[in-house]
Amino acid sequence: MIRRRALLWSGLGAAGALVVGWSGLPPRSRLGGADTLPPVAGEVGLNGWIKIAADGGVRLAMPYCEMGQGVHTALATLVAEELDVAVERVQVIAAPVDTLYGNVATLVAQLPAHPRNIEPGHETLAVRLGEWMLRKVARELGIVVTGGSSTVADSYDVLRLAAATARAQLLGAASLQWKLPVDEFSVADGVISHPGGSHAGYGELAAKAAVTPPGELRYKPRARWAHLGHPQARLDTVAKSNGSARYGIDVRLPGMVYAAVRHAPTLGGAPGHADIDTVLKRPGVERVVRLGAIAGSTDAFAVVGRSSWHALQGARALVVEWQARPSGPLDSARILQGLETTARD
Repeated sequence: MIRRRALLWSGLGAAGALVVGWSGLPPRSRLGGADTLPPVAGEVGLNGWIKIAADGGVRLAMPYCEMGQGVHTALATLVAEELDVAVERVQVIAAPVDTLYGNVATLVAQLPAHPRNIEPGHETLAVRLGEWMLRKVARELGIVVTGGSSTVADSYDVLRLAAATARAQLLGAASLQWKLPVDEFSVADGVISHPGGSHAGYGELAAKAAVTPPGELRYKPRARWAHLGHPQARLDTVAKSNGSARYGIDVRLPGMVYAAVRHAPTLGGAPGHADIDTVLKRPGVERVVRLGAIAGSTDAFAVVGRSSWHALQGARALVVEWQARPSGPLDSARILQGLETTARD
């Protein structure tokens, strides 16, 4: 018969052993497999970040948002460098939902340490241990986020590894197909060549490369960089200039509805009586939804319609008796007074 206290301590001991064992393991790889990316006709996945199209073009999975900072071009340039292709031949595609694409650098950057102690090459033991654990936790959480100047810092190593691995697989496929040593090959703009006359583009070798082990990885030396460190035109400039760029607001799906939001006109304000029935009788209006204050916003109503025009017209027609905040209305003078009081205190 096992006593309850003995069972409890045994369970705690086993859990502690698992935690200690897990702590000693390195963070899980972020490379992914050939089947990580959704299949598309004419494209072959080589890992969780890179696919090769039939014409030899490169598809780069992108979990980061382009908010004007140029990260899509920066990361496409990094991949183009390792794969020896023109930057224009790297097409950015949306990454699927997978913890593989979580932003590890963002969480690691939250480590509370003095800047002197986190400078590369001068990290203290506590910082190194903290970063080790945070990288492991962040890899498992897989939180996809763009911000804090973290995109290149987070993806530089993993994308360089992904591109170098894909290149090694493609070279290995050519070696198996021609029965020639890899060291005798050269690569230029996505074409692998041998002095004896054999040559093939990435698109021709992709299917065989997907099942070819990468073997020894060799990163492209800095002295041979043709793209990184050189002026590079942004890949999104033309599309954003001629109107062909597709944004989230451009998406149209079957049965899609639209919403327009009416917020409380003052911070801390709340809605009182609202004439919702009248708005619901308007043509094209589907629903009126009450929204609570979230992440610093105010209370609001969302009017849902069959088109953006219906939703906007319904939101404008919604009559709401907005109630002021309990401590009185907030204006610029009261905000400034509160800031001064807080600063002096």
